[in-house]
Amino acid sequence: MPKAIRIFLIILAGLFLAGSLLVVLAWLVIDADDFKDQLEQTASRALGMKAEVQGPSRVLLWPVPGLRFEDFSISKGDSEWLKVSALEVRVRIMPLVRGRLELASLGLVEPNLRLERLEEERFNFIPDHEPEKSGQAQPLTIQNFKVSDLNLSFTDQVADQRITAENCDWIGHDLKLNPSQADGPQLNLPDFNSNLTCSQITLSNLVALGVKATISAQSQQIMISQVTGELLGGEFTGWLKSDFAGPRPHHSLELELADFQIEQFIKTFREEKGAEGRATFITQLNSSGQSFPEIVAGLNGQAELNGTDIILYGLNIDQQLTNYESTQQFKLVDVAAFFVAGPLGVGITRGYGFASLFAHTGEQTHIRELVSKWDFADGVAKAQDVAFATAQNRIALNGGLDYANSRFQDLNVAVVDVDGCAVVEQAIHGDFQNPKVDTPNFLVALTGPFVDIIERGVGLFTDKECDPFYTGSVFPAAIEPVVQAGE
Repeated sequence: MPKAIRIFLIILAGLFLAGSLLVVLAWLVIDADDFKDQLEQTASRALGMKAEVQGPSRVLLWPVPGLRFEDFSISKGDSEWLKVSALEVRVRIMPLVRGRLELASLGLVEPNLRLERLEEERFNFIPDHEPEKSGQAQPLTIQNFKVSDLNLSFTDQVADQRITAENCDWIGHDLKLNPSQADGPQLNLPDFNSNLTCSQITLSNLVALGVKATISAQSQQIMISQVTGELLGGEFTGWLKSDFAGPRPHHSLELELADFQIEQFIKTFREEKGAEGRATFITQLNSSGQSFPEIVAGLNGQAELNGTDIILYGLNIDQQLTNYESTQQFKLVDVAAFFVAGPLGVGITRGYGFASLFAHTGEQTHIRELVSKWDFADGVAKAQDVAFATAQNRIALNGGLDYANSRFQDLNVAVVDVDGCAVVEQAIHGDFQNPKVDTPNFLVALTGPFVDIIERGVGLFTDKECDPFYTGSVFPAAIEPVVQAGE
C-alpha cells in the first residue's frame, strides 16, 4: 500500500476515534435521571397509561453507549400489567457522532406480563381513552431487540380461559412502528423479524414443552411459523397467520400433533387412566373475527385423528354387545361421542359423565383402528369418516358438533354390520353442558346372536333395503382392505 494512502487512513481513523472519544466523554457527563424522567413522560403520553422507573438508572458504555433503567413498570389504574427487572436502551454511534439519537437495540430483562380480559372489549393493557399525541409523530425504528426470561399470563374472564408462558427468550431485529393513522387499521402493528423459545406454554390443562417459533410481522400481518414443541408426549409442528390489514381480522392455522399419548390427553380432564396408545392429530383451519366467539363461529377447514392398537379401560365393548339384554343398558354414546371425537371431544366432556367409561372394573377393549375425520363450516364440525373397530365390532358416528352454539347437531352413534348398515344406534342432542341421550334404537329384530347379525349383515334379517350408516375407511375385522396396484 502506498505510504500516502496509509497516512490518509491513519489520519481518518484518528479523527474517527477522536470524535468517538468526544462523544463518549460527552455521554459520561449525561445525567441518567434526566433520561429517566423523559422516558416516563414520553411512554406515559404514548401509551395513555402510567410508565414508571422505580429503580436506579445508569449510563452504559460497552459495547455501545446506552442507558439502563431498573424496575420499569406500566400500569393502568391499579393494575400493573408489565413489570421489568431492567430496561436497556442502546444507541447507534455514528448518528450520535453527528448529534442524532437513534436506537440500536432495546432489551427487556426478566419481564412479567399479567394480561387480563375483564369484560367484552375491555382489557387491562389497553387504555380507556386515546393516548395523547404531541407534535408530528415519527416512526420508531430499532435495529435489534431482546426479551430475556419472559413470563406471561393472559386471563380471559369472559371465556374462563388462562394462558401462561414461562422462561421465554424473544430475539428480533428490524423493528419499525409507524404512527397510527386516523383512517388506518384498528390495530397498528410494528414490522419485525424474530425468534421465540419458551420452556413451557400452558393453555387450560394442556402443557406444551420446549416451544420454538419464528415470528415475523409485515404490513399488519403476523406470521408464526416453524412452530415446534412437545405436547401430550408427542411432537407438534405448525404455523399460524393473522391478517389485521382489513376491517375484519383473518386467521389461518395448520397443526400436526404426531404420535401423542392418549393417556395424557385423558388426564387433562380426568385423573383415571382411561386408555393407552398413541394417535396423530392434524388440522387445517381458517376463520375471521376479533373476539374468540367470532373466531369459533367462523371456523372452516378440516381436522383428522388416526390411531391403531389402542386399549380402552373400564369396559369390554365386544362383551357388552354380545347379547340384547346388556345392550339395553350399554350407552354407545359413552364410547363414541367422546372417544371417536378425540381432541374435538374436549368441548363436550365437561357436560357429560361418561358413566360406563374409566370405571375400575378390570375390563378393557382393544381398539384395532380409529379414524376421525371432520369438516368445519361456519363453526360446525361435520363427521366425514368417524369410526373405530374392535376385534368383533365397528362403531361409527355421524352428524355434527356445533361449536359456535355449543350444541350437538343430529349426532348419532351406531354399531354397523359388515356392509356399514346400522344394527343399533343411539342419538345425543342438546347443548354440550346438558346433553340428552336417547335410548338405543334397534333397527332389526334380534332373532339370533348379535354377533351373527354384525358378521352376516342385517339384510338377511329384514326385508327393508339398507341405507348404509357408514361407508368410511375402517374395515370390519373379517375383511382386509384392498390394496391398489402401485400403493
